[in-house]
Amino acid sequence: MTQEIQYTIQLGTAFDEGQQLIWSLVVEPWLADEGLFVHRPRFYRPQLRRLAESGASAGPDDLREMFFLDQKDPDQDMHLVLNVIEPMQPELHFYHDGKWFAGLGSRAARLRAVLAPSPLKFVLSLRNPALLLSDALASGNYPSFEKEIPDPLKLCWADVLRDLRTHVPDASIAVWSAEEAPLIWGPVLSYVGGAPEKLTLDAHIHLAKFLMNDEGGKRLTEYLRQHPDLTDDLRARVISIFIDKFTPPEKLEADVVIPGWSEDKQIRMDALYAADLEQVAKIDGVTFITV
Repeated sequence: MTQEIQYTIQLGTAFDEGQQLIWSLVVEPWLADEGLFVHRPRFYRPQLRRLAESGASAGPDDLREMFFLDQKDPDQDMHLVLNVIEPMQPELHFYHDGKWFAGLGSRAARLRAVLAPSPLKFVLSLRNPALLLSDALASGNYPSFEKEIPDPLKLCWADVLRDLRTHVPDASIAVWSAEEAPLIWGPVLSYVGGAPEKLTLDAHIHLAKFLMNDEGGKRLTEYLRQHPDLTDDLRARVISIFIDKFTPPEKLEADVVIPGWSEDKQIRMDALYAADLEQVAKIDGVTFITV
């Protein structure tokens, strides 16, 4: 029997809230039974980066070292879920010469080459550009932004996704908006893990409970336990109602810290972002997970 390995790579930054994918899945009790393995990023990111930069493919020794294959059943097919920030997070990749995430497609293609010919999915969390930039500025990790503040109004996620689609035509791509994520976290995790019937209730409401106060989290958990057969749409509606009722205002009202930002700019940003997401949903070969 030949062992088959497939990969899902969550591409992103520390500012798009997508890394919660890893922390939601890693505690699920059914992963090993399904051949799904979620490793801590620190174990594989450095080696993946070196291989991608060198243009080399991962050999058997590389895979054993990065993913602890010696500790797993050699006859079991595996699905490895990875979180990789190097193609998007560093200053040069985040924003350079007036362009957002320029060259992401090429960098993703090098990652794809490292893991070829195994099947590969890329998943990304898309976030309102003003909020993304605000958190990046607050991190203090982008000193060049002190000279030139990037313009979030010029970040077009549709262009980023088209570039990615062009450079990795044989990889599946799925995206969701960070703003909707608490409502659709179950479908997002199901897309990645491929076992929706085994997904725990805690996984479905992982992000929603993070927003709500303790009382809201307990009430939402109890309500959904009493109504286990809700469709994804109805569950999203219920979660939205509970979030509206039990979330402190400061968690719903994001504080945008961008020099010279204004309410008028934010209104324009929100409209551009909504239109941008509509274009993303139309890109052939990109799955847009939404309510």
